[in-house]
Amino acid sequence: MSLPKGFREWLAKESAAWNSDGLIDAGQRERILNRYPEESADSGALAFALRTLAVLLFGAALFLVISHNWADFSREGQLAVVFSALAAIQGAGIYFFLKGQERSAIIGHLLGCLMYGGGIALIGQIYHLDAHAPDAILAWCIFTIPFALLLDATVLHLMVIALAGTWLSMETEHYAWRSPVLYHWERATFLLLLIPSALAAYRRARPALAGALAWSTLFLWFMFAGFHTPAHLFVLPLALAALHPTGDPRGRGFRFIGTLGVGFVTLALGRLDGSNYRSFAEHFLRHDFVFSTLTAGLAVWAIVRARQRQDSHAAWLGLVALLALGCSLLGSLSVDQFKQRDSLWVLIVAIANVTTLLLAVTLIRQGLGEKRLRPYAYGALVFLAWLTWRYVDIEKDLGYLGMAGIFSFIGLVLFGLAMVWRQPREAEITEEMPDFRPAWLEPAVAKLNTIQRPLIFGALALQFAVLGWMVYNHSRPQASGERFLLRCEPVDPRDLMKGDYVILRYGFQNLTDSQRRDLLKEWKEMHPSLEAEPDESLSYVLPKDTRIFIPLRKGVDGIADYGEPTLKRPTSGPFLQTRFGQSNWAWGTDVRAGIESYYVAEGTGLEWEKLRNKGKLLAEVGILPNGQAGLISLQATETGTLRAFTHRSLERFFVTLKADKPVTKLISTEADFAATFHPAPLNGQNAVTPKFPQEYVLLHTLPETDVDTTILFTGVRLTNGHLHAEVRVIRGAKQTFTTRPQAAIIVSAQDLRGVSLRDEKGERLLEVRTRK
Repeated sequence: MSLPKGFREWLAKESAAWNSDGLIDAGQRERILNRYPEESADSGALAFALRTLAVLLFGAALFLVISHNWADFSREGQLAVVFSALAAIQGAGIYFFLKGQERSAIIGHLLGCLMYGGGIALIGQIYHLDAHAPDAILAWCIFTIPFALLLDATVLHLMVIALAGTWLSMETEHYAWRSPVLYHWERATFLLLLIPSALAAYRRARPALAGALAWSTLFLWFMFAGFHTPAHLFVLPLALAALHPTGDPRGRGFRFIGTLGVGFVTLALGRLDGSNYRSFAEHFLRHDFVFSTLTAGLAVWAIVRARQRQDSHAAWLGLVALLALGCSLLGSLSVDQFKQRDSLWVLIVAIANVTTLLLAVTLIRQGLGEKRLRPYAYGALVFLAWLTWRYVDIEKDLGYLGMAGIFSFIGLVLFGLAMVWRQPREAEITEEMPDFRPAWLEPAVAKLNTIQRPLIFGALALQFAVLGWMVYNHSRPQASGERFLLRCEPVDPRDLMKGDYVILRYGFQNLTDSQRRDLLKEWKEMHPSLEAEPDESLSYVLPKDTRIFIPLRKGVDGIADYGEPTLKRPTSGPFLQTRFGQSNWAWGTDVRAGIESYYVAEGTGLEWEKLRNKGKLLAEVGILPNGQAGLISLQATETGTLRAFTHRSLERFFVTLKADKPVTKLISTEADFAATFHPAPLNGQNAVTPKFPQEYVLLHTLPETDVDTTILFTGVRLTNGHLHAEVRVIRGAKQTFTTRPQAAIIVSAQDLRGVSLRDEKGERLLEVRTRK
């Protein structure tokens, strides 16, 4: 097996040392070097990268040709294309592997793993799936790992890291801001997915792969989107950097990311303005004892290991990580528990400032010791950032002379740092990558290498098994499920078709307020030990992906009506099994059933959308006895399944409510109407009160304003007994007087089961059920 030039030079140097120490003789050394020759120039990294890009471009061209003709294939033909393409590409990789052409095999299997991910997407397209998308990314990532391990290919490990980060981001999207959610399972799964790549990075001394692992920790930052972030996430990379001996290139990425995280937190918590500190802590930090304890353990272990090998640089990094973790934990705890916040604030500010300065000094020392400019510059930048931020804290008290003094001091510091860099006083640190491999690892790898071929075939079989299971599982509703026709509701134009998918929305997807209350009550009955506030929102209590069952019944026209949602599986009659949480396409919904998107031929999506938005579109679905649904087809109808709801404006009445915020309400009784409105005859025409209880009044009013404002009710329609409407607010020029904008419409109460009112942004203004 040929070795890269750098690794071959290392082997020559080390084997010479083994020979001089008497471990091997000259003949053995010569045989070892002959067994592992240096790679030829044409097989270098650049040539490999260019061949990889060329193959990927050819693959992309092939996919585009297939996509252009995709709609012309039957379902069986489409499945045949998916499985044949995967077999051909992975087969080519296996062929090169058996021929001993390692890099060609890596390129083949890289393209094959990409085809495997494409196969997951294409099968989802064939069966019109709108299931939990992160699960597809997770399956793609997990079954790419065997190829990365067996081929020991950096490019495949980079692919695994990218997929793991993508999965984490998608899995926690739109939910990580919720303060009760810490996502222990998701974070632990993400770190477990990175273990094979970490093993490869440290087994074969790959600084680039270790750097990619360091940058992947940013996914943990982004998953919380800047709200209530667990404090340990900013400290973990620096603790990992401290585990590396000073001079080890594999620790540089962790050191850089850790410097960003620790510097950001300590600079923010070290502000001398207490109100700003509290605002930062309340909106940004929170504690997580499980992972924080593990991070503290890593930092302590790093300090102990560094002291054992007399590495003061790494020991100081571990101490900085420990101090930053303690400081940020105190900052998050002060929000929830501590009452003596002023005294605690003084302690936190002191620790934060000391930690920032220690970080700067430690990085500068490492730069001097390694004779590298980057860590030295990082330390200098941290120090300058600290000076600048502290200056901002006290600038109002200093004036111009104080500012001049601060700038002069910063200039002197920069000059001093430059002088120190020219005359380093630290002992020079040699760059080396210690061997972290345990004694049992290489014998275990050697045993696996003897069965490498069967393992490669096994990894390929697993990919085929996943695709085969997808075909089997999602074809069952279409093959043997009971057929139902579901009404398709209009979709906001901002959520229209992406690519060649038609977005579908159904009447059961938006829960009314009463349905939410019933589900919350049912959840508490099923979990009596749950501690929840009486008025707590369903979105905060009910876990994401909780099963919610929708009873179904066929109407006389063959179109399904929906019963009341429940958390308990119905014991009789057909039902639809849904999951709590919005779908991938129909944003703003409460539940999803995996039937919210339908793939159509290229260029035909707009016609289907027009039918959908006119209420002339039905979705035919197959539903299994367990509630699993699958889309079968779309059907156009001559008569709209959504009918415009007859209504008229309420005239010659003005609102008497006193409120400093918008009010939206459904008025169903004459007493409530009299308490809300006062008659205002106009031009000799008297005000006519609606006919309760045959009619209801829907009202939306805004606080008093001096801006000319008009309120319109648009899109008033009835679907499955529920009235849906949107409120549009038009603001004009400023006036010399104030008015209270209002709009009210009178609607028929006949067959009315509920009312749903939203604003122009799709935000819910009113959800009420009038009868069961």
